[in-house]
Amino acid sequence: MDAFVYMVGLNSTGGPGNSTLVMSQYLFRTAFEKGQFGLASAMGVVLAVITLLFAAIVIGVFRLIGGKDEGGRS
Repeated sequence: MDAFVYMVGLNSTGGPGNSTLVMSQYLFRTAFEKGQFGLASAMGVVLAVITLLFAAIVIGVFRLIGGKDEGGRS
């Protein structure tokens, strides 16, 4: 999800058939090249929800395993 800067720098055209576009790069293209700001906004909301769900899963798993680091402190 954070690969936007790297992908734009390495391959801004999206490769053959847009096969190397990441989600945020596609969102940017939808908004500023196609002018579909409503669709891009909806894509941004979905991306934010997916990110929050993933973060919640990671935090939940971290709490289940005890949340202790290697030094033994909690």
